[in-house]
Amino acid sequence: MRKLVIFTILVLIVCSCAKAPDKPSAPVLTYKSFLAWKVNGKDTSNLIFHFVDGDGNLFVDPTNVKPNFVLISYYYNNGTKSMVQYNVTSSAITQPPKTNYQGQLIQGDILYPSSQYRSADSVKIVQFSFFMVDNNNTKSNVVTTPTIQLNY
Repeated sequence: MRKLVIFTILVLIVCSCAKAPDKPSAPVLTYKSFLAWKVNGKDTSNLIFHFVDGDGNLFVDPTNVKPNFVLISYYYNNGTKSMVQYNVTSSAITQPPKTNYQGQLIQGDILYPSSQYRSADSVKIVQFSFFMVDNNNTKSNVVTTPTIQLNY
């Protein structure tokens, strides 16, 4: 019995000293994929990325829609042999209905649909940078995709 009590106390001491997992205060984003195709002759795409938010305030309330996602499009310029900024888009990614994640660690994947991300069909190489800003105006890391070769 005495060994059991000592063992229990040691386990409690070790467990109480264990560090709680870090909850990042700034949102952390990670690029996953970019899918592109044509619909009725128009560019259409899905940018898929992963997010981790330590305090659950990444999404905006659907009743107070303010932009919290910024997507910057680039295209390869054959003349300068470099990537050139084409467009900057700001959008609101809203909180799913009837949910409240405030104060909680949340993570998951976001599928961001987009269109008109290049100036013309002749542009065959694109790239994107993106970031989010949470409700405390804390900016996430800026993610840059690899260059993407369009085959249509």
